[in-house]
Amino acid sequence: MNERTKKWLFRLLLAVTLLLLMAKVFSVRHILWEGSAPVSFERIAQINERLKGRPLWCATSERVRRWLEGEVVSRVTVRWRLPSTVIIVTEAPKFLGVVSSGGKWAAVDDNGRSWGKVPLFATRLPLLMLPCHVSPAQCLPSVERTLSTCLREGLTVRALWVSPFGEVAVYLMEGVWLRLGNPTALSLKVRLGKALRENQLLWTKGVVDLTLPKVISLWSQR
Repeated sequence: MNERTKKWLFRLLLAVTLLLLMAKVFSVRHILWEGSAPVSFERIAQINERLKGRPLWCATSERVRRWLEGEVVSRVTVRWRLPSTVIIVTEAPKFLGVVSSGGKWAAVDDNGRSWGKVPLFATRLPLLMLPCHVSPAQCLPSVERTLSTCLREGLTVRALWVSPFGEVAVYLMEGVWLRLGNPTALSLKVRLGKALRENQLLWTKGVVDLTLPKVISLWSQR
């Protein structure tokens, strides 16, 4: 064995030794979970068991995201705190409403993704009556704009109907439909509906047509 080969083997042995030492020193001993996503305790325990004792660089966002498949999590971020702590941040989806498709229920988030597993807190969300053959993502601008406007004016929406042409109508907790039409003057239409409610001019099973704010029509559903 010549001198050059000996030096090469020595450097290789030194690199392997350093790598093993780093893996031991920087192994995962503490795992902190943060964020708003409702991850089950069983899944947290499973992931903790998988990570503990491994080198820090084995804890990546992509790997943890795969392990969280099936949980109501929209985004996962993994950070390291030397020498041995992993911080996992999970964010819950921002749900807009609940849709019915084929006799099954699914929650829809602000990215247009449908979640087959509907969380319990999603039962307080409005029912979204979206047009057939149109993906939820295409209706998101109308849905978000209408819901945020109603929320700003203090109106609780129980259901929201969207036409294939982007026209909307909202069903209030009083059992009244407000037809808002297209997005033109949406804030004005919602304020008019709020004023009618505050002045007790709405009745159960009634429909208020606010598509043209200058001409307001009211009628009852049969």
